[in-house]
Amino acid sequence: MKERKKKILKNGDAAVERNTPKAGGKVESARAKRKTASAERKSVRLGAAARKEGKGAVTAARKSKTAPKKSENIVESGFKTVKGSVKRKAETPVIKATVSEKRQGKGEKKLKVMFFGGVGEIGKNMTALEYDDTIIVVDCGMAFPDNEINPGIDCVIPDYGYLAENSRRVKAVLLTHAHEDHLGGLPYFLKDVRVPVYASAMSIAFLEHKLRRNGFKEPDGRVVDDGTVVEIGPFKVEFVAVTHSVAGSLALSIGTPKGVVFMTGDFKIDHTPVDGRHFDPREEVLDLAAGEGRHTAWLLLTGHRVLAVDRDVSVLEPLVGTENFTLECRDLEGEPWPYAPERFGAIVVTNYLHRPLFPHFWESLRPGGHFVTETFTRANKELWGRPSRPSHFLEEGELLRLTPEGARIIAFESGETERGLAVERIVWQKPGPCMRLVEPLGAP
Repeated sequence: MKERKKKILKNGDAAVERNTPKAGGKVESARAKRKTASAERKSVRLGAAARKEGKGAVTAARKSKTAPKKSENIVESGFKTVKGSVKRKAETPVIKATVSEKRQGKGEKKLKVMFFGGVGEIGKNMTALEYDDTIIVVDCGMAFPDNEINPGIDCVIPDYGYLAENSRRVKAVLLTHAHEDHLGGLPYFLKDVRVPVYASAMSIAFLEHKLRRNGFKEPDGRVVDDGTVVEIGPFKVEFVAVTHSVAGSLALSIGTPKGVVFMTGDFKIDHTPVDGRHFDPREEVLDLAAGEGRHTAWLLLTGHRVLAVDRDVSVLEPLVGTENFTLECRDLEGEPWPYAPERFGAIVVTNYLHRPLFPHFWESLRPGGHFVTETFTRANKELWGRPSRPSHFLEEGELLRLTPEGARIIAFESGETERGLAVERIVWQKPGPCMRLVEPLGAP
């Protein structure tokens, strides 16, 4: 029996041995059945465990194929993490360029013009210009609601939430005039965005009264005049006189790195303004070597203020007393240059040449002013025998060489006129704060 039992345990194959009947062994058969059942249960448990262990081993093996070894180099440089000792760009970079950067190129800046009111409606006039980290605001008006539609509402102001969120970048408010639809919203706006306000004396007076009524103790109002130029970050703002139903109205010529934005505000043509400021007043023009006054007469007819200068002014004396006309008898070759820097909007010189005066022409022109000249060339002496003195006629292309560096040449001609006179003529402009300077023409 013992030998039989050992055989069963040794073989471990209870299914074979239990089916082998032995004589006189009912008790032994029952024991064998219990042993067999126990062995079967143990076998089932061992099989399940083996299958589970095998599955885990397969999973671990799969992971081991993708897991990097400790000795491998991991690269992270603005792209997705990749494995290997060589940097390579991942298919989808972590840092993406915006659409505007892709279109305009990395680093290029844009000028933004934003309208917060006053477009397609009456009232709430408010516009902002943004470039780089600087924002300027033009006007901040209010609108009066319809009592039937908005009962109990006293006024409506623009939604300037974007400007309030970016208040550190807002540098100034510029006012065109003193009507409520252009400045009525400022007491509310300036509580959220504290910046200076640039406007005419009349507009500042209206504004300061409104601000003090709303609790402002020291309003930061800055008075500007016609022609004043204010630099605010990348913006260069020139204030231009216009006429309107309220005195002190202004238009704005805003120079930006992308060009000039001209904002007129509200205006009307008034030939008899109460403040004496005419719409787009003409600047003073120097007519040097005025002669018989043909240019002076035309300039006066077109509304300019004219200073006519010559050594002999007898022909022009009948014009004395004419509005906007001044006459001076001077020999500028024998005395110091008498005119202040940046005085004239234009200088006109015809049939006269004195080369030492050219630097003075540049100095006395206002930024944006024009210089116009025409005189004879050497060819005219050969044709007509005049001018007789070599210092009084031009060499070919000399006007281009006399043009100051930085001037914008608008027009240049050299040749014979319809009357057969050999002349050179040129028009150039002095760079102004609101003019994008282009490369000047070179000498031929």
